[in-house]
Amino acid sequence: MSEWKQVTIVGKGESWQECQFNTPEIWGTATCLVHAGMRDKPFTKVFAFDSRNSLLIEALEIARERNIPVVSTLEYATEPYPTREVVKDFKVAYFKNTASYMLAMAIYQKFDRMWVYGLEQNAALNYVLIRPWVTFWFGVAYGRNIDIRFGKGVLNWQYKSLGLKQFMTDEKYAEMEEYLGYKIQG
Repeated sequence: MSEWKQVTIVGKGESWQECQFNTPEIWGTATCLVHAGMRDKPFTKVFAFDSRNSLLIEALEIARERNIPVVSTLEYATEPYPTREVVKDFKVAYFKNTASYMLAMAIYQKFDRMWVYGLEQNAALNYVLIRPWVTFWFGVAYGRNIDIRFGKGVLNWQYKSLGLKQFMTDEKYAEMEEYLGYKIQG
């Protein structure tokens, strides 16, 4: 393939520092704009799906000042996320975190090469629980023959070394159910 349609997807994990920021499209989580070292990077879009907090408010202000579109399903979007179109194309609405929305939109917009940086996942429960959404969209991308290039640390995900009995207490199940928004069967 001589001409690639390329996008770089950036999160705040340490591997963002490997990013060249040199593709025509550079997408980041909105809070990348307030992260030390990324404030001046040439983002073409930023994505946010969280309710407003002080960090997000600061990021939205920087995006406004720099005229960077904010893609979201929420009222602060300057570019609405095409949820209906994406779901119709994939026949699934499998979104939980900003990275899953970004990956789905890149696939939907038919990028044929994705550069991915800063999506490391530590061992905190909220990161462990969102991995299925991120890996699902990586799988869809591979299934559509998209060339994905990862920063060295991106898939260096940490796991808790706890036995199932120790990890899955009633309290942990309740925490997981609250985070996921549904009851776990079994």
